[in-house]
Amino acid sequence: MISIILLIVSIIQNSFDMVKAQQRLSDAQTKVKQLQKQKQELFFGQNKTQSSDFLEKQIRDKLKLVKPGEALVVLPSTLQNKSEEKLYKYHASEEMAQIITPTWRLWWQLFF
Repeated sequence: MISIILLIVSIIQNSFDMVKAQQRLSDAQTKVKQLQKQKQELFFGQNKTQSSDFLEKQIRDKLKLVKPGEALVVLPSTLQNKSEEKLYKYHASEEMAQIITPTWRLWWQLFF
């Protein structure tokens, strides 16, 4: 009788161990898939950074270098965040109108 109880307990314990092992295996397989995807993304990123287009863009943006015959254009900081449509419609007078607000109006806006 005792041996049957021990056998049943052993079988139940082995069943739980198998379930845990299967869970660890599925977790490991998920981790492997994630790492393979990350490896692929890094590989494509490495190819992108080694391309001549990427290098040229970095040289132009970071080092501010231009090819012979080209001119470098630097936009004022107020225009850098505007959309392309607003840039085409930009007039310097609009900028000045916003800057030259009378002091009394600024105080009025502050309190009222």
